[in-house]
This record gives sequence, structure tokens and C-alpha cells, in this order.
Amino acid sequence: MKIKPMRNILALFVLYGGVMLSRCPAGTDDHFPEIRNDRPEITLFSWATDRGWSYEVFPAAEFDAFLLHFYPEMSPITTLSALETALIKVPKDSVIAWRTWPPLKLTYPPPEMVNRIQKFAKSKGLDLQIAPSFH
Repeated sequence: MKIKPMRNILALFVLYGGVMLSRCPAGTDDHFPEIRNDRPEITLFSWATDRGWSYEVFPAAEFDAFLLHFYPEMSPITTLSALETALIKVPKDSVIAWRTWPPLKLTYPPPEMVNRIQKFAKSKGLDLQIAPSFH
């Protein structure tokens, strides 16, 4: 019987990826740190591009779909003013969890940008929390 190594590697990759994504629903283990509260959670991700920083803001329930369909050029939010506009639309009773996901290079911008975004959110009465990092 001839072994096809690439097919085996692909199968392992798909299996491992499925296991990892299945472990992601909010708060089920330490791979998806939970922000504990009884309010709706909104997820904020940011990532660097060759043109600067991009952002995405969406309900936490859409987390898996976001990761499955993510590609760096997908976001219409590419400026701080566009991010501020998106944040203003978040329901006031929500908590905004700013998260990272190292496998996709979703990370925080430089500290001065993070501070500016945090100050903006606070000035608008938004609860923006820097979530524990995924590992």
C-alpha cells in the first residue's frame, strides 16, 4: 500500500483545525478567555496591513464565522474614525471585548492607538475591555 504523505498531512491539518475551532465557543475553556458578565458581548479584532491597521466589530456569536472567512483585506474599517463610527453603533448595554488571535495575526495596534481607542470608548460610555489573549 502506497502512503500519500500530503493527503495525510492535509487530513491532520483539517482534523486539528476542526478540533481547535470546536474549542472556541465563548468561555468553554482557556483557549477562549471569557469576559464574564450578563450583557451582550461584541468582539473587536484588529490587524496590521500594508496600508495601516484594520478593524472588525461584530457580535461574539459570529466569532467562528469570522475566523473561518477571515482574510486581511476584508474589513471596511481601515481608519480610526471609521472604527469610532462603528463603536458608536454598538448597543450601550454591551461589553466590547477587544481580542487577539495569533494564528491569524489578529493583534493590538501600538499602545498609543490602543489608548486613543480606549479613551474614545470611555468618552462615549462604552465598556471596552482588553480581553485576555488566546493561546
